[in-house]
Amino acid sequence: MTSTSPTYQQNDSAFNSIRSYEDFSELEDEEEIDKLLDLQTRIFEAICNESRTTLRKLFDTSSASLILQILLTFIYPNTDLHFCHDTDFIYDAEELLGNSVKNLNAIQAACMLGDEELALDILNFVTTQCELMDARKVLFEFLSKVWGENCTTLHLASFMGMSELVKKLLESGANPNKVNDRKYKPVDCADDDKTRALFLNLSEGKSFLIFQFSSN
Repeated sequence: MTSTSPTYQQNDSAFNSIRSYEDFSELEDEEEIDKLLDLQTRIFEAICNESRTTLRKLFDTSSASLILQILLTFIYPNTDLHFCHDTDFIYDAEELLGNSVKNLNAIQAACMLGDEELALDILNFVTTQCELMDARKVLFEFLSKVWGENCTTLHLASFMGMSELVKKLLESGANPNKVNDRKYKPVDCADDDKTRALFLNLSEGKSFLIFQFSSN
């Protein structure tokens, strides 16, 4: 399997579907809703254009709480298959991850584009803000968000051979034992030694801690 950027074609429907899909019913201020939707659209455009510069500018100049709210709640249905696996490794993708590529969040969309650095920018922002808020549960829910056939971001990053992202996900608390509907764990989706080694090191580290605890 060779990790190749997935096919993606920008289309106005990708942006038009955001408002109809996202639920801001809890917000009573129409102006606040419009502000959120506008910011969400600009974030999504930056991701689709793989523009780290634009995304970082939004992170630096916009309200951190609004950005975090968007990144935590945004889901792109992807029923129009704007994000899809490259045909060169579609067989492996369908075997390990399943046929569905629906319901992607921001970091998963970046992964589908094959842009590891963009995905890391998103993850680093979320982890930093959650740490500042002491919101470990919120971070865990973000890391646990599933797409397609019960796959996590860790499944997708492992499959794409994004070792730096996998490392950061594991350090942030992503579950390495989550089994998707195809009965595969994230480590099962990796076929490069560097990515697999991250899971092996994690297992060895846990075994060492258990041994140390039992010896005391």
